[in-house]
Amino acid sequence: MEIANRFFKNFMDSGKDPKEVISKLKEDLEYFRTEKSGLITTSALNSVGKEFGNLILQNGIRVDNLKDLWERGDRDVKIILISALEILTKNFTSEIINFVLEAANHIDNWEICDQMALKVTVHLLIARRKRMESIISKWLKSNNFWLRRLAIATIPPFIRRKPDESVFCLKLIDQVMLDDSREVKKAVAWALREISKKDGTAVREFIVKWARSGDKRVLSVLKQGIKKLPPEDQETVRIYITK
Repeated sequence: MEIANRFFKNFMDSGKDPKEVISKLKEDLEYFRTEKSGLITTSALNSVGKEFGNLILQNGIRVDNLKDLWERGDRDVKIILISALEILTKNFTSEIINFVLEAANHIDNWEICDQMALKVTVHLLIARRKRMESIISKWLKSNNFWLRRLAIATIPPFIRRKPDESVFCLKLIDQVMLDDSREVKKAVAWALREISKKDGTAVREFIVKWARSGDKRVLSVLKQGIKKLPPEDQETVRIYITK
């Protein structure tokens, strides 16, 4: 894709300020802006990002060099970089973990948070399990609710690849069941629905346990979390939720 090639060429031009590199990229992306949403299509951004990632890989560029683009970039730039990082995870896992540790602090909306989870942190968790478990544990305790959401949003893509890991995933969710953040609650319900597709029994027992706790703060999450359980299990669990 020509846009990715020009982006890479400008990125490699050491004399150009990151703002100029981003500005030129934005000009190229205008072609993909939709009238209905006013946004550049995600598919176009992903295509540019994957090609950009391949160019970085082919030329042996350090992941650290992307930091200025991430910090100065808007939604479009961040989605492109996330798609590029997905390409690079197999070859530069340690470097990407370090990058994500800093980049995560610049997440301020659900789209970037979930894209990072779906395309990057899930691969890191699989490739570097011990280190990422430690990082996710810290995110779950963070005062930054976007970091807590990122930790939980990593569960849906993880359980799809590791269907036997329901116990591990539910232990993570356990830590934020009483979270006050709307964004975290939504991520928890999403994760429960995804785990239900792989281990409905475990999710049913988990939901019943929390419903029996009597804490009304969890009811809305539980009601959303049961939606992918088999109908008979939903009926069984709903009795506890509506008491």
